[in-house]
Amino acid sequence: MQKILKVFLISTLVSFCSLSYSDNHIPTIGPMEAYGCNFSENKDMDDLMGVVKEWNKYADTTGTNYSAWVLTPYYFNTSQTHDMYWIGFSSDFEEMAKSSESMLTAKGIKINDKFNAVVPCDEHSLWGTELVRAPKTGGGDGYLTISDCTLSEGATREAVLAADEKWNAYLDQHSEVGGLYRWYPGTGVSSTEFTADFLLASTTDSLQSWGKAAERNVNGGGNMVGMGLYGELMTCSDQRVYSAKNVRLSTPN
Repeated sequence: MQKILKVFLISTLVSFCSLSYSDNHIPTIGPMEAYGCNFSENKDMDDLMGVVKEWNKYADTTGTNYSAWVLTPYYFNTSQTHDMYWIGFSSDFEEMAKSSESMLTAKGIKINDKFNAVVPCDEHSLWGTELVRAPKTGGGDGYLTISDCTLSEGATREAVLAADEKWNAYLDQHSEVGGLYRWYPGTGVSSTEFTADFLLASTTDSLQSWGKAAERNVNGGGNMVGMGLYGELMTCSDQRVYSAKNVRLSTPN
């Protein structure tokens, strides 16, 4: 991994939410950092997991709240330029900064150098995450589906929340176990390369669960229900799927 930021520039974050909203609908936004990385020559996932093991032992001593997954492309195209991605989450932005600082100690720098030797990264960005639907299963390994979404002119937060409520009710009727999130771009995200308003991220615990949801949406009317709820509010495109391997799971302090 590249060196973690020497200074956590929280004051330079762009607005995480592109929607207009009234005071009683201000969103709760959590932090996510993301790295885009490629394996060094003759290095692979086994080498990465060796460094992760050492990092986990160190992280246990820092008292920080930080969970992380390693993503590898599953359904993808040539626009996916990285071998793997690292996404990390904390309970709030201060806790994320605390976790970042733990990698600036002598021990943290040594471990970070080992990450860099295996998977040097050319992207490191901070995102704001908003929960749309909580997963019904624990946060272990699984699959992550991501799409780029752009809001329609005049779309309001109240309208999106109303659509969310109806979509969640529909998913409840179909015993959907996966989670659903909106990820808003922040520091480190290029406005020229990322032109959407947010990423729509959904999780599932297995490929079979992913296929069950796809069958419901394609042949069971789910896509029509979704279009009826969100069609006038946003457009989403460039869907891709990643295998998600959990490498650390923390509980909020």
